[in-house]
Amino acid sequence: MPNGLEEARKRVQTYMIEAVGAAGVVLFGTMMFWVLTLKKDIRVRRATELELVEHQQRLELALSAAEIGAWQWDVATDMSTRDATLNRMLGLEAAESTQGLDDLFDRIVAEDRVAVRGEFNRAIQDRDTYVTEYRIVRPDGSLRWLRGRGRAFYDGDGRPSHVTGATIDVTDRREAEAALRGSEEKFAKAFQASPDCIAISDLESEGIIEINDRFEEITGYAREDVMGRSVESLDMFEALVRDARMAVVREQGSFRDFEFQIRRKDGQPATILMSGGIMEIAGRKRLLTVSRDITGRKELELQLRQAQKMDAIGRLAAGVAHDFNNLLTVILGNCEVATPLLKPDDPVQDTLRDIRASAERAAGLTTQLLAFSRRQIIQPRVLNVNETIGEIRRMMTRLIGEHIGVRFVPGQDLWHVSADPGQLQQVIVNLVVNARDAMPEGGRLTIETRNIQFAQDHVERGAKVPAGDYVEICVEDTGTGMEAATIERLFEPFFTTKDAGKGTGLGLATVYGIVKQSDGFVFVDSAPGAGATFWILLPRADAPVTAMSPAETLRGASTGGQETVLLVEDEDDVRELIHDYLEGQGYTVLSASTGEEGIALLHDVSDPPALLISDIVMPGMNGRVLSDHLRATYPHLKVLYVSGYTDDGHVRHSLLPQGTHFLQKPFALSTLATKIRDIVDAAGV
Repeated sequence: MPNGLEEARKRVQTYMIEAVGAAGVVLFGTMMFWVLTLKKDIRVRRATELELVEHQQRLELALSAAEIGAWQWDVATDMSTRDATLNRMLGLEAAESTQGLDDLFDRIVAEDRVAVRGEFNRAIQDRDTYVTEYRIVRPDGSLRWLRGRGRAFYDGDGRPSHVTGATIDVTDRREAEAALRGSEEKFAKAFQASPDCIAISDLESEGIIEINDRFEEITGYAREDVMGRSVESLDMFEALVRDARMAVVREQGSFRDFEFQIRRKDGQPATILMSGGIMEIAGRKRLLTVSRDITGRKELELQLRQAQKMDAIGRLAAGVAHDFNNLLTVILGNCEVATPLLKPDDPVQDTLRDIRASAERAAGLTTQLLAFSRRQIIQPRVLNVNETIGEIRRMMTRLIGEHIGVRFVPGQDLWHVSADPGQLQQVIVNLVVNARDAMPEGGRLTIETRNIQFAQDHVERGAKVPAGDYVEICVEDTGTGMEAATIERLFEPFFTTKDAGKGTGLGLATVYGIVKQSDGFVFVDSAPGAGATFWILLPRADAPVTAMSPAETLRGASTGGQETVLLVEDEDDVRELIHDYLEGQGYTVLSASTGEEGIALLHDVSDPPALLISDIVMPGMNGRVLSDHLRATYPHLKVLYVSGYTDDGHVRHSLLPQGTHFLQKPFALSTLATKIRDIVDAAGV
C-alpha cells in the first residue's frame, strides 16, 4: 500500500501546509495588530509626556511668577530638591539644587527651628498638611520671614515616601504686622495715658464699646457702668446735649469744641469740652469722642474776671480816696487851727467838732478803700502770727459779746511771716466782727493757726497758690452761712447783706486788700445754715522777728523847733496848710510843689535842711527819687513821707523799707508836729 500511504502522506502534508499557512496568516495578523497598537501607544505616550512637560513648565512659570518656591524630600535617600525660586529666597544661586534635608533646616533661625521640626514631624505622623512660619538667615546676614506649606505622600505599605512643600516670602507682611502692632501699642498707651476722657461707641446703637481710665476720673462712671450701654441711658448728659451732639455728627461727620455741662455720677456738675468724629473699625462705623474737663479752667476764668473787676473797682476807689484824703487833710487841719482861736464856750466849737467827727469818719472810709485797692502804704515786719493775734484777744472778746464762745487754737512752732502788724490785726478784727454779725443768736467762733506746705502749685477755689510754705489763719463761725451768689461778691467794696445803715460793705474788702498786698491769699467756704470759714495763707518768712524801731517808741510832745524844713507837696491847699502850721511852730519852712523846684530852692540856702517832708506820688520826680538825690548832697538829711495813697509804679508793692518814716493822709497837725520832733531828735538818719 505504498501508493496509499504516499497519498495519505501527501494529503497530510497538504493539510499541514494549509494549517501552517492559516496559522501564519493569523500570526502575522496578530503581529501586525500589536505592531499597530504599539505604535499608537507610543504616539499617545509621547503626546502625554509632551503635555506633562508643558504643564510642568507652566507650573514652574506660575510658581516663579508668584514667587512660590517648591521643594521635595525623598525619604529613602534623605535628599531634598529645591527650585530656583526657593534658592533665591534663601539667598543662594538661582538654580535647582539637591541637598540633604538638614541643609534646609540649618538655615532656619535657631529659635524657630525646633517649632518648625515639630510641626513637620507632626504633619507626617498625622497624615496632615503642615503650615509654619519661620525666619532664615541668608548668606549676606539678612533676615527673612518664610511661610512653608506641604504634606507627605505614602507607599502601598503606608510608609512616607516623599514630602512636597511650597514656600513664600512673608517678610513684608510680618514687618507690616509688627509696625501695626507697634502702632496699636502706641495707640493703646496714648489711649490710657491721655489726660482727656476718650470713649468709642457704635454709631448706630450708640452703645459704648471702649473707654480709657480718665473717663472714670472725669465722670465718676466705671467701666462696668457704661460698657455696652447707650449714651442715652446715662444720666451724665442732658437730652438737649445728646440730640445736638448726634445731629452734628450725622450731618458733618465730626465736631469740635462742643462745650456743655454734665452731671458726674456723684451728682456734681462739670464743664466738658468735647470733640469727636466717625471712624471705621473692623468694618463698622464708630464714634470716637475726646472730652476735656475744663471745670477748673472755667473757675480760673471766673476768678480772672473777678480779679479784673476788683482791680478796676480798686483803681476807682484809690483815685477817689486819694482826692478825698487831700481834702480831709485840709478840713481836719483847718478845724485844728481854728479850735484854739475860739473861746471854749463859743457855739462855733460845736460846729467844728461836728466837722471834725464827720471828717474822721470819712478818713476811716478812705483808709479802707485804700486797703482794698492795695494802694495803702504798709510797713511790714517779720512777726509771729500767734503773738499778733494774742495782742488783740481781749479786744475781740469785748467786740463779740458773751453770747458767742471764742476759742483760739495757736499752731505749734508757727513759722514767721512778713506783714504790717496793725493791718494784720485789722484783718482779724474785721473777720471777727463779720462772724459776730452772722451769729445774732449766739454761737461759736474758732480762730486757728497752723503751718501748711504745698509741694507743687495748688489750685484753691479757682486761684493758683504757688508751691511753698505758708502760715494759715482760719476763722470759723457757726452762723447763718451764705449762698454761692453772695460768696461771689463778698469781697467787693460796698457790697453788704446787712440791713441799711448797719454796714459799709468795706470790712471784707479791706481784708481782701490787706492780704493781697502782703502777697497772701484769702478764701471762704460757706453754705446756708452751715456757718462760714475764712482762711488766709501768708508766705513764710525765713527771718527772725523784727523789733520795733526807736522812732516808733518815741512819743515826744509837740514843742515846735528852730530847724529848716523842706516841704514838697503838689496839692496847693495841703502845702499851704502845713507851711503855715509849721512856721507857727517856729520852723523855717521852704515850700515847693515839685521835686525839681525843691532842689532849686536849696541852691540859695546856706544852712542845709534838717528834714525833708515830701509826698510820695507827685508829677515828675517822686518823693523817693527826690530824697535819694538830696541825700547825695546832704547825707544827714532826714525824711518824712506823706501820701494819700501810693502807686505801685512809684513804690514797689506799696512797701516802705524798715525804719522809713511815713504819715498817711489825712493826719492831725499835732500828729505831724510830734512826728517831726521824733524824727529830728532821734539819732541817725
